[in-house]
Amino acid sequence: MTPKASAKPALKSSKADLSKAPAVPNQNDDAKTDPYRVLRQATCPKLSPKTDSHLQYEIARHDGEGAIYFRVSGNSSSGLYSKAWVRFEAVFAILDKQRGNTMKSAIIKPIVSGGSSNTCGFSCAVLRDLELLESVDGNQFLHQIGRDYDSVKVALLAMGADAKGEKTPSLQVS
Repeated sequence: MTPKASAKPALKSSKADLSKAPAVPNQNDDAKTDPYRVLRQATCPKLSPKTDSHLQYEIARHDGEGAIYFRVSGNSSSGLYSKAWVRFEAVFAILDKQRGNTMKSAIIKPIVSGGSSNTCGFSCAVLRDLELLESVDGNQFLHQIGRDYDSVKVALLAMGADAKGEKTPSLQVS
């Protein structure tokens, strides 16, 4: 169960500042068989301005690969979604080709699993919270590459550099 805290326990003013969020111990019954080590948990608002609901998400390192993943892990209201892990390298492969373009949440459909249409939108809400994406003026549901995309990308990839998990670099956006 995700711990409930203040509105943004790991984030400062919706900025991707995960340096202050404590590392989270693996909460699975059999941590030895789960290759995903949760490094951070955070909350973010949904995309719709009509709701005050929030999503919970996790960032984890796959111990075998050393790659960094994220997933939506909770929803404070209704809406089905996939809890499957999404590899950030796959996200970057899509987003790197979208510089200068606007995009809908469905842009990441090829890399998210599950049949729910909410999964893409919820995942893009997470990517906005991390400042990889930002909204397009005049349309809350369209995205563009975030101003701090490159620095956040570097910080996220660095989190996977130590596959043993002995060090976890901070993810801070100025």
